[in-house]
Amino acid sequence: MAGINSTMNIAKQGLAAQQLGLNVTGHNIANVNNPNFSRQSVSQAANAPLVQSGHLIGNGVMSQQIRQTADQLLEDRITSQKSAFSASEAFMNYMKVLSGMFSESSNTSISQLLPDFWDSWNTLANNPDGAAERMNVYENGVKLSERFNIMERDLWQLEQDLHSDIQNGVHRVNQLTVEIARLNQSVMGQESQRTSNDNRDLRNEKIKELSEIIDIKSFEDEKGAVTITTAGGFPLVSGNSSYDLKYESGQVKWVASDGGRVDITERIQGGKLGGWLEMRDVEIPRYRREMDALARETIWNVNKSHSMGAGSYYMTEPLKGTYQPRQSNWLATLPYGDRIDYSKDFGMWVENKGTIPSSYTQTVVDMGVSTAAVQNWSGTGAADSRYDFEVVRSGTTGESLWLADGQNLGTVQTAADPETALAQAIRRQTLTITDGNGNVQTLEIGHGEGMIEPSSAAIAAALNGVDGLQSYSLSNQLELDMDSIMGSAHMQEHDEVMFTLIAGDIREEVVFRVGEDDAATRSNFDAALRAVVDQSEDLNLEFDPSAGTTVAVLKSTKGENLGIADFRVVDNASITLDTFVEDGDGPGLASFTLGGVEIRFHIDESDQEATAKNLEAALMREKTALQSRGISWERNGNALNLRGSGGAAMDISGLNTRLDDEASAGTGGFRVTGASGTLVDDTDAGSVNLVGDSVSGVTVAPYEQSGGMVTLGVDSETLGGVGHNSAMKTATFTVFAAPGMEIRSSADPARGSLFNVTADSSVPAANAILTLGGDGGFTDFNVGDEVSFQVDGVTVTFPVTASDDRTLAGDLETALLGAGLDASLYRIAGSGSSVSILRNDGENIRISEFEVDDNLAAKLSVVTGSGFGLEGPFQSVLDNASPHAESAVFGTGAAMEWREYDSHGEFTGRSGLISIQDSGPYGLSGTDLSFHLAPGTLVAGNTFSINTDDEGRAAPLNMSLKGRAGSINDSYIFTVKPPGGALGEETVTLQWESRYGHGEVVVEVDERTKPPIYVEVDGMRLGFDSGILFKDDIFVIETDANGNGTLLKGSDWHWTTDSFAAQFNRQGEGVTARVLHDGSLEFTTKTPTFAISDLGCSGVNGFCDVNTRITILDATALQEEALDFGLERDEDGKWSIRNDYTRGVAKLVPEDGDDSGFGIDLNGNGLADIQLSFDQPVTGSGYVEMDILKRKPDHYGFAFSGEQAHNSGLAAALGVNTFYTGTDASSIKVNDVVKETGLISAGTIDPATGKIRPGDGSTAIAMADLQGKSIQFEEWRFSRSGKAFATQTDASLEGYYQKIVGNMGTRYQTELRSMEFYGTMLYNLGQQRDSLSAVSLDEEMVNLIKYQQAYTAAAKLITVSDEMLSTLVNMR
Repeated sequence: MAGINSTMNIAKQGLAAQQLGLNVTGHNIANVNNPNFSRQSVSQAANAPLVQSGHLIGNGVMSQQIRQTADQLLEDRITSQKSAFSASEAFMNYMKVLSGMFSESSNTSISQLLPDFWDSWNTLANNPDGAAERMNVYENGVKLSERFNIMERDLWQLEQDLHSDIQNGVHRVNQLTVEIARLNQSVMGQESQRTSNDNRDLRNEKIKELSEIIDIKSFEDEKGAVTITTAGGFPLVSGNSSYDLKYESGQVKWVASDGGRVDITERIQGGKLGGWLEMRDVEIPRYRREMDALARETIWNVNKSHSMGAGSYYMTEPLKGTYQPRQSNWLATLPYGDRIDYSKDFGMWVENKGTIPSSYTQTVVDMGVSTAAVQNWSGTGAADSRYDFEVVRSGTTGESLWLADGQNLGTVQTAADPETALAQAIRRQTLTITDGNGNVQTLEIGHGEGMIEPSSAAIAAALNGVDGLQSYSLSNQLELDMDSIMGSAHMQEHDEVMFTLIAGDIREEVVFRVGEDDAATRSNFDAALRAVVDQSEDLNLEFDPSAGTTVAVLKSTKGENLGIADFRVVDNASITLDTFVEDGDGPGLASFTLGGVEIRFHIDESDQEATAKNLEAALMREKTALQSRGISWERNGNALNLRGSGGAAMDISGLNTRLDDEASAGTGGFRVTGASGTLVDDTDAGSVNLVGDSVSGVTVAPYEQSGGMVTLGVDSETLGGVGHNSAMKTATFTVFAAPGMEIRSSADPARGSLFNVTADSSVPAANAILTLGGDGGFTDFNVGDEVSFQVDGVTVTFPVTASDDRTLAGDLETALLGAGLDASLYRIAGSGSSVSILRNDGENIRISEFEVDDNLAAKLSVVTGSGFGLEGPFQSVLDNASPHAESAVFGTGAAMEWREYDSHGEFTGRSGLISIQDSGPYGLSGTDLSFHLAPGTLVAGNTFSINTDDEGRAAPLNMSLKGRAGSINDSYIFTVKPPGGALGEETVTLQWESRYGHGEVVVEVDERTKPPIYVEVDGMRLGFDSGILFKDDIFVIETDANGNGTLLKGSDWHWTTDSFAAQFNRQGEGVTARVLHDGSLEFTTKTPTFAISDLGCSGVNGFCDVNTRITILDATALQEEALDFGLERDEDGKWSIRNDYTRGVAKLVPEDGDDSGFGIDLNGNGLADIQLSFDQPVTGSGYVEMDILKRKPDHYGFAFSGEQAHNSGLAAALGVNTFYTGTDASSIKVNDVVKETGLISAGTIDPATGKIRPGDGSTAIAMADLQGKSIQFEEWRFSRSGKAFATQTDASLEGYYQKIVGNMGTRYQTELRSMEFYGTMLYNLGQQRDSLSAVSLDEEMVNLIKYQQAYTAAAKLITVSDEMLSTLVNMR
């Protein structure tokens, strides 16, 4: 029985095993469409055998574990690829939206609206007074600004959408980690003796979904639980525990079990979160930043040009600036404060309609920054106080003036090469500079390592590096006259003129062709010159080819050397090929050699145009070889025109129209005709019919011009012909020198010395200078004119012998030298076309009674000043109507006011005036506080402040700056938070803000701290040594294109809106500048002001209108009306005030007056407010009287000066007379002022009359020219760490936008390729997984049959066993 029982047990086990196999197979089949299911299988093994009758008898089958058919390494790879693909896909979804926003096909795109905007200015330039044109400008400006606004709003909305997606993504991560932790629990609970396959599949599914959201790492422990971490290593699932993520303040944070939070935003690189974060933190900030940069530069450049222009009429309503400074009202803290050019001035014109006709006056505020350093503070003032200082009267301290007047400076020098020509003006020499203490410093001038290049600009820059010296290079000008080229019979069309233009470091070849007529030649000349000039912001070109002039004027405002090298004329040939004849056998292939290059083409004489096109195509095939030989061409209907360049050889040879017959060159060919000036077989404009087997070639050569017949005029010299072919012209320069300084040159004046004194001799110094003439400085003088004038009472006369500037300057110099001026006081220095008068006794130079007999049109240019700072250069003209001019005097007359404030900024009531006559120590009256003023300039309106410590000692900020800022061409503004404190002794907190960032730094102090104390700000390292900082104190760091910073402290000279308004009001007439509560500036005619009128004189002894001039030095001192206020001189020479409306407050300055002129102090502060001047000293008794009357506001209007000398950019920085407001893409808006379209600046003010030029479109033209202007932009790079880095790139406004779009396109394509790569990888891995783990119905059907048959056999075994058992039972 045991045997049958055993058999039945085996059969039962077999049934159970096959049943299990059928169940597993059925489970697989049921999940055939489940992509996350892993095919399962059950393995079977024999049971241990039984021992029976000495035999080992089989004991049936045993089913083992049901296992998945899966590769965990492959699953991990799929998870990783899903994460990368999801990141790329999520990024691309937003990238597609971005690309749509920047679509170039839209009519409302920036790339369309910018050209429309420039075109509207072009249209306005053609009709400046047109109402429709002005409205078109306004409307296009609005469209452009609104498009910027829309793009910024759309980019902002994308950020908000990303925040929402990230928030939802984090929420889903938390849901998944909880579910995975639960599945871990299930797996661990079910796998003590078996495998939880379906839970594992479900868990894998959740893990893959998790990886699509965030990049993860996972591994399985020995209990079957999966541990999941972020890519940065922070656990999300551990066993049956999960950890949440939180999205707070834009950061994804991991939450620890104790509630602590760690920012992991930067570490998330994969999954949708990685893609979204990449878009949010890297791409969108970049496009927003660069669109802001585009908007900012559009605003600034448009506003700067607009602010220099004028509308159709003068403004009469108050004009408020649209920009506000930060605390303390520093100009440097204006949004565009770093763009102000302090080497230029601010200019405003005022119209007075109360006179008949209307009168016009100009107010010019010197925007320079004082160079006289305030140093070496000593003594004490009030404790914990601030002292504010403001220059109220310009001047200089302790300086004298040197003028570079070398014999060949400022005049064209010609030679065989430019180096030799330059050496004639400035040869190699040593400058020896000795200061007041006997210290010696040398500068080597010449070409070579460590030497100063021989140019006025370079030498002036080097002298500025010497302590105690300040130098300024005057501008340089070079006239190029092509009259000889235009008028030469030896120049033919297509001939080329070549020379190298030298301008400072620029050495560029200029090549232009002779055109078909003079107008074309002038146009070619203009285009060739401008191609070089446009490379430099310093160079300017004055040339109007349409006006018929042959003279182009090159100007270097920096005083760079200008020159011409290797002037030459190249004769070029020009021929026409036409009348094509085929070979007698009919159409066919032909060949010939052109300039050594074989040309093959098909000839069909029945279709001449087709043949010409065939020849054109053949030439194109050899384009590289032909162009390298200087040969170009163009087809004109049935003919080909060929031109040579640079004297190219254009001989034609080897014509063959029967290429398949070696015995004959054929009977076909074509005609060769030369243009005028081209020799064809030695005949000018000859014509030859080429035939293959008879006339197979022709010589082509230019008609050589006669030597010496074609020249180029360079100022008064000529190049070419039989003379030299190179020329150079240098500028001159001035130098301010501290007291006791001397300068010597080792060169001889006749051999290229910078100074017209004997070699190694001290250069004479002066205190005053007047420069007469200059390039273009003699206007409308005629040969035979008699010129006369007086210099400080000495008569100078000379006849005009020629009308060119150089000869006139020579005649003027000769007359001045022979006039009898005191040689111990005066020095006459001629330089090129200018003549300077220098005086050394501290008095100014006066020119009076200038007259040109019978020539009212003649004008002589007069410049006074050193060329920088408060002394100019101020330019005017002398003519019969304006016969007077007066120089400035250096080193005298400055004044500063000071005011005392407590640490809370409250005025204490203590103030004073410091009169500055020289460098040295100065004290504050009523205190023991004093300082030393170094030599240099003091510019009215400049201000600085100093804080004192708790003992009253001056404690200026002392700090260092290193490192590279993240934001280039930017201003970092630092503000002290209350309560401030003493650096190095107390902790001080600073808030900072730049254009794109802000933050707070703490300068901490403890017992271990030792100055300097360093803090990090956006890549910069600030080291604080000492100083007192009160609450709301500020300092500024301005960065350059490389991110290097320049520090501006409160104790440095600077401008504020308050100090500018004060200085403007001192100089102004009829218009008042007011600082509003927000720090912005307003110009208005509505504030009461006063004017001097009705000047009267006693009429004898020089007291007459013609001899008397009144100058208002401080208009704010005129505070009330007065009639017949006067100055009187008695017989004894004593001066006094008559009809004194000030009731004794007014004083004379000096107190005894002066017969040549003196000042009147109206408010008792010790400074002259009115200057009385006499062209000739008065004698005897007499008086001058005047009325002081209140102006009528409705009589006055104002407009802004368009002169380049006044182009400081201050108006644009303040936001007055501007077209746009705002600073970025979100805030750009057309200024409400120009809604009155008559105030749109289309033209400029005529500087000679003050009137708005009728029909002038110069400002509109300047606006349109902005389209191609190269501008410095920032290109931004952002990292996921939150750091941003900018580099400089130069582009036009449209070019920069195209760069933005181009970079976006590049990133789009890069990411698209990445996504496609990840998709392909994911597909391949999926295929691998499917081949291993997916359910195959074919295989499962085989298994089904297999298990079915095994089950049937096992059942049969039971049946057989049962029958056997029955048989045994029945045997009884």
